[in-house]
Amino acid sequence: MKRPHAKYSAILCCLLLIPMLTATIIYIYLHLHAGVPGLEPVTVAESRSEDIMLAFSAVNPSYVAGETGSFHIDVVNLHTTPLRRIDFNLKVTALTIFGLRVMEVNESSTRTFKHGVRETITINRTIPFITPSGFYLLELKGKPERLPSQPTLKLTIYIGMSNYLLGLLIFLIFTSGFRLSLIMLYDRLKTIGEAAANPILRKVAIQLLSLEDLVEDAEGQLISAIKNFSTGQRFIFSGICILISAALTLTVGLEGLAEQLAIITYFCLVLGVANLIWEYRKEVKPLKFRLPYPLRLPLSLAILTLLIYFSSSSLSPTFLMASSIVTITVALNPYIKKRRCKPRVF
Repeated sequence: MKRPHAKYSAILCCLLLIPMLTATIIYIYLHLHAGVPGLEPVTVAESRSEDIMLAFSAVNPSYVAGETGSFHIDVVNLHTTPLRRIDFNLKVTALTIFGLRVMEVNESSTRTFKHGVRETITINRTIPFITPSGFYLLELKGKPERLPSQPTLKLTIYIGMSNYLLGLLIFLIFTSGFRLSLIMLYDRLKTIGEAAANPILRKVAIQLLSLEDLVEDAEGQLISAIKNFSTGQRFIFSGICILISAALTLTVGLEGLAEQLAIITYFCLVLGVANLIWEYRKEVKPLKFRLPYPLRLPLSLAILTLLIYFSSSSLSPTFLMASSIVTITVALNPYIKKRRCKPRVF
């Protein structure tokens, strides 16, 4: 029995198994070594000058990844002139992960701060689901309008690893490992199913073979369907997959990444619909002008690359260069295949 997709399935399982296994080991190690001697939670910090008083506090000294962290910034304007804007810069550093800077946020408060009146700014942030265990340093710096920057306020909180994350990693490891073992032991299971003396063992082997054949048939049908997609259908399918990824990313607390994925989804859907309209028009009324080989896909990829690049300020020119190489490769691929398929004349 030929199994054309077994090799690619095995590679995919390895690509999933190795990172998941590595991540699980790292998370467990960090969880066991999260407690550092001399580190204790610090939940309140305060600074005072002749013009303003700032206080930064955490509602709880510890949180679990996935929970919502609540923090308060208390402001008392000691200046006779009301303040109408304060800029804040928040930096988060993982003290137990080699001092790694994990986040930096710049926000502003535009409410009116009157003389002698205490104003409280409440910050509620969902702690990312994938946050490892350890102590985290929060450094807040305030810059009121017309006043110099205030001293940095520092808090230390403890974040514990989510049990749901550990369970998810173990489930993914078990699933990919089980699938990989079925692929690697397929011939052995076939021999056991045909020649094993124990009827129970033979029945189990046959059931596992049936499961593997069912999964492989589904993979084959999915791959064949994707290969037969038109350019517009490929962009629509990619948009749906990215949208699902955005939803999963949002569930683990990575709101910024989820927003970027949602924007890419919108771009993919727009390009997909535009290509579908072009394809429908070409079927209804054949176009007189034809390109020497398909250029609509690389042209759409180039437009998608430019849209993504100019819509995000965090992308470097390296992304643009790598995407351009991929687009050129896609553009030349039909031409290369056509040259290879030509019969050679001797």
